[in-house]
Amino acid sequence: MQEDPSISIDTDAANYWALKVNQILAQKGIREMVAWEDGLNGMTKEEFEIAEVSVNFWSTLFWGATDVLVEASKTGFGVIMANPDYLYFDFPYEVHPEERGYYWGTRENSVYKVFSFAPENLPQNAETSVDRDGNAMDVTTPVWPAPVIKGIQGQTWSETVRTETQHQEMTFPRVLAVAERAWHRGSWELDWTPNQNYQGTTNHVPKDQLAADFKGFNSVLGCREVRKIWQRLGISYRVPPPGAMIEGGILIANTELPCTRIQYSVDRGANWSEYFGSVEVGEGKHVSLKSLSSDGALESRVVTIDQEECSSCQGVCESNPLEPFNTPQVCSDGSTPQSPSLPPPPSSNAGESTALYKNPAGNEFFCGDGFATITESCLSHKPCPGGLSGVCDDEIKKNQGCFKVSQCAAEYEAAGATTTEAYSTQQGTLPGERCRICGEEEIHSENTVFFEGEEFLCREFDGVFNEGGRGADSPSCTLAKELYTDTCCIKSGGGAPAPSPTVFDGGEYPSLWIMDPKGAATKCSLTLALACAIVTSFFVMHA
Repeated sequence: MQEDPSISIDTDAANYWALKVNQILAQKGIREMVAWEDGLNGMTKEEFEIAEVSVNFWSTLFWGATDVLVEASKTGFGVIMANPDYLYFDFPYEVHPEERGYYWGTRENSVYKVFSFAPENLPQNAETSVDRDGNAMDVTTPVWPAPVIKGIQGQTWSETVRTETQHQEMTFPRVLAVAERAWHRGSWELDWTPNQNYQGTTNHVPKDQLAADFKGFNSVLGCREVRKIWQRLGISYRVPPPGAMIEGGILIANTELPCTRIQYSVDRGANWSEYFGSVEVGEGKHVSLKSLSSDGALESRVVTIDQEECSSCQGVCESNPLEPFNTPQVCSDGSTPQSPSLPPPPSSNAGESTALYKNPAGNEFFCGDGFATITESCLSHKPCPGGLSGVCDDEIKKNQGCFKVSQCAAEYEAAGATTTEAYSTQQGTLPGERCRICGEEEIHSENTVFFEGEEFLCREFDGVFNEGGRGADSPSCTLAKELYTDTCCIKSGGGAPAPSPTVFDGGEYPSLWIMDPKGAATKCSLTLALACAIVTSFFVMHA
């Protein structure tokens, strides 16, 4: 600007800098440039030397994003949806003072809200969500052809993030909902229709289809995917706190993420009991609850059903939210309530003494649909392969998960059904040949992979994987090949394969294709989408 005083720092500096950067990239042979939309305001694609120029679109819907999107589409730039009110992960998961995050763009970006975002028909979102203040929106689709959306991008801004765990919890599992929207257009996503009006009271969006789609996604997310990113990649995903109420002395609780454990306490956290279903806790109790990952290693924040009458005094307990959680309550009559006794835990396996399987010594992981289901009949649930958490190899009950249930390990031992063998059942050891991740292909001997939370060289992986007795025909071997083939195996021929469905845990999911910084196509399964989200800049829409 010293060379050219006519350039205004208020109106011209961003455009001037964008052109300078573009020139540098062109000199370096870089073929694509991406910038935030406000840096290219007033510019068109023809002004740049590089042919591929895209903008990260970050206008909020309630501040007129639809009209801004139309103007962006007129410039010829590629559009990558990065809307704060749906795709920023530095906002809270839910509206609660103990949830981390800003609120300037939205009060919450839940997994459901991210999942329900329709990137190719922005006005539609006015019917399925509310503005920053919780008010209904009213948006009419501009009379203009549908903008071409190049990709969708989730952002975890880190200025308020202080630890790696905080970063992981703010990003996961929301980033998996971004991946879902990137590669799959739901039946409930409507076409861009000029003059179509959307608001909180309209019914254009088939919400029954949206609900069914989310239910399927959320079940896979809670019962399979989050366990993989925690147990195999060591990523501390956010465990959502439970919801609960007390009616007539009966505690009723649930969780938004399937296959998540719930525990409750009636003595302000001194002792915790597993929640298996509606349970009597009595009238006037102060009940605390928390959710846990299936192995119990990750926990949600604690929620309370407070302002209940004390059980040991007349009056109402005064709970000061600014005091530590374990600070004793003070009753209105000046007395201190006594710690109530815990209700007896639900009994399981009453009268059952015969195990259907043999349990490896030291194993505490068992196959099933959920923690509560397994504890109801421990001795009829199959131990997980090799005593490790992961995907079950049960050929009869497919698509089950592995849950850490110490109680069942004790019951197997009491029933005399514990073995020192690596893996065995009454039907014998797993049949067939050993699982070979690369088959007949050559192995990248120095590449590494993460498995069960540990890092292994590819050349060591077959031996480590087969320690659990998992055969070549087992579902977990099929899954392992899907996860680790690209890293460990040297392909013959080369070149990117054509997109095709990917067999994954007994189902078929279309592959996700992502553009890397060099412009080459990278194929990722739904499970690996999270890794691609970290390595690459954005998800390419429906490629």
